[in-house]
Amino acid sequence: MKNKPFLFHSTPMKILTTTPETFGKYCVMEMQHQPNIGPAIHVHPLGNETFYILEGRYSFYYGDRMTELSAGELLTVEPGTPHYYKSGSKGGRLLIIMPPDLENYFWEVSALEHDRPLPFSEELQIAEKYGQNFLNQPSQSSHW
Repeated sequence: MKNKPFLFHSTPMKILTTTPETFGKYCVMEMQHQPNIGPAIHVHPLGNETFYILEGRYSFYYGDRMTELSAGELLTVEPGTPHYYKSGSKGGRLLIIMPPDLENYFWEVSALEHDRPLPFSEELQIAEKYGQNFLNQPSQSSHW
């Protein structure tokens, strides 16, 4: 699982640090996005989520704020804050420090969708199990 690239909804990802390696505090992942891609609005009740932009530009919507970030910039979203992001017109790559166990959500969904189409209702259950609560369904054009 660690350092092994995998696809999550066609988005290349890599788990860099697992939750057990941080004594249950957080996990770290790298994601490479195509243009105009991002998750549905969601919250993390178990911890902060910090985004560090490696390449490209991203729009972040969190709480009642919006900001644009590019390579070398960082944003931390507090626990329980509704948020989502979208990659820019040329795509991008980012490093994310996530709440504990969230790497398992990405890994489990990726493994299941490798074998069959995964209904969003099933993904919601997996997300909640690992501390990601979606507040709406993604649009086809913007979801991973």
